Amino acid sequence: MIHTSNQSGNFLNRFEQVSSQKQRAYFSYGFARSMSAKTLYTIASLTNIVGIGVGGFLILQGSLSAAMMLAATGYFSEISNSLSNLIEEAVTFRSTKELAKKLEDERDFSCPVERGLVREEEPAITYHNVSFSFDQRQLYRDFCHVFRPGGCYAIVGESGSGKTTLIKLLLKYYDNYTGEIYFGDQDIKNATEREILAQISVVNQSAFLFNASLYENITMFGQTPAQDSDAYQALLEELNLTDLAKRVGEKPLGDFGDHISGGERQRICIARAMQKHASVMVFDEPTTGLDPENVKLIQEFIFRQKHITRIVITHDWSKEYLDRFDEVIRVPGAAD
Repeated sequence: MIHTSNQSGNFLNRFEQVSSQKQRAYFSYGFARSMSAKTLYTIASLTNIVGIGVGGFLILQGSLSAAMMLAATGYFSEISNSLSNLIEEAVTFRSTKELAKKLEDERDFSCPVERGLVREEEPAITYHNVSFSFDQRQLYRDFCHVFRPGGCYAIVGESGSGKTTLIKLLLKYYDNYTGEIYFGDQDIKNATEREILAQISVVNQSAFLFNASLYENITMFGQTPAQDSDAYQALLEELNLTDLAKRVGEKPLGDFGDHISGGERQRICIARAMQKHASVMVFDEPTTGLDPENVKLIQEFIFRQKHITRIVITHDWSKEYLDRFDEVIRVPGAAD
């Protein structure tokens, strides 16, 4: 979800901020706990030394038995162990600095060089003689189709026929196909995933939400649009989320959004995809498992977005529903 949203930067910043806070808290707690224990243990040992010294003096005076000398030896052994453990903790702490530096260097990996996919206002998507096999099964052979700007398209087929895979080729999940896929006039093989995902929004059938506020879930922890802006309020209104926003305020929505309904979760995911302002939107079974009211609300929303190219992957074969699309692409599955 983070990958297809193409907003990993916002999420990474938030992740690093929270992780840093937790690491500092954990380190402070662990260090204080460890040092307190070692200090107390050392003080106790030093106290035992004093006791042994006094005991030795008393032995010389004949006031104590030889058994006290054996006890003294045991005390000195405890002191030695304590000091050894203290030194070990210091060495371990010092060594983690080098490890942390290495991990930091590994994290700062270089991203693929963007090769200049031009952002087009109304790009057509063209599959030209595309053939692709998956797990030694050929899904497409010389598949051709043009998704024209502003059109609304349904992709239907049996389970496992390759409906979602057809879009995954466009999103560069796989590149071992033959033929060409064009985004506008440009072959996607000459573009990076980041460049493609900057122009395509994806809404999956499984709505994933963070345990964060409604606004943070929609903006992926970014600040655009502003929470009090007309654009943000209009987006909430468009997806019937205004009442939910008033109800939850700034409260976290729970792990995976378990504090709200399934329909609300899916509409939040659509709002997240919409605020990206992509020229193409892909909906992968967006109404699966939802009640009829939410199904209708989401379907009507999709059909209203005539300024965007919409591609809907669906299992709904009803004629009344499919007749509303500009075109229906039937994926047969294994190529003949």
